[in-house]
Amino acid sequence: MCTFADGDEHERLRAALTESMGRFDRRGIRRHVTRFTHQLVNDFCADGGAEMVTAFAQQLPMLVLTQLLGMPDEYGPRLVEATRDLMKGTETALRSDAYVTEALKGLVDRRRAEPGEDLASWLLAHPSGLTEEEVVQHLRLVLLTGNETTTNLMANTLRMVLTDPRFRASLAGGHDAAGRHRARAVERAPAHGRARPLGHRRHRAGRSADQGRRHAAAGAGRRERRPGHPPRHRRAHVRQPVPSRLQRRPP
Repeated sequence: MCTFADGDEHERLRAALTESMGRFDRRGIRRHVTRFTHQLVNDFCADGGAEMVTAFAQQLPMLVLTQLLGMPDEYGPRLVEATRDLMKGTETALRSDAYVTEALKGLVDRRRAEPGEDLASWLLAHPSGLTEEEVVQHLRLVLLTGNETTTNLMANTLRMVLTDPRFRASLAGGHDAAGRHRARAVERAPAHGRARPLGHRRHRAGRSADQGRRHAAAGAGRRERRPGHPPRHRRAHVRQPVPSRLQRRPP
């Protein structure tokens, strides 16, 4: 909902979301990622092969997000199907959207009665005083945009790691180069949904809307500077060729 609000209302809604998400412990998130990664790999390793996008890249982000939001494990697979159906805009997209919304409403009701260490509980307890509908919409925004951008980033990274000959040595040797691969994947094929702040200035009720400038929550990675490549403002100007002695001699 904060993407459609301006001014003080935008600041209130955004503060609740950003401050609540800032409470996550990265080590705790890493434990969820490691746990579900092992689970997914163990599921398909016995078959000797798998389609990595559908069997891994589309599954892992949603499984981790359900834990961060405070949902049980069994919600993950069904939410994967519903969100993919919703993002594709199929004939059953409306039913999938209704399922996602109802699942989040049930989560908010449970966390209202039994708070926990999760995003839903933190949003409900935030001093901004969010209504239950605002909490549901915040959770829906995080669920859909976080899943879509992370899935695309993982798919692009996997494609590069598994098909680009330059990474065969590190892949065969088991070297940890995930950050380098991820940066290259973002540079070549940014995740869908990346948005920039509004560039124009708007005024409403005698005040500038820059104080409540809207930002999309889908914060995919931006282009990263290549190693050894200086920033644009530090690049030395190209020197002009010095004229020869004959050219400088007066006529």
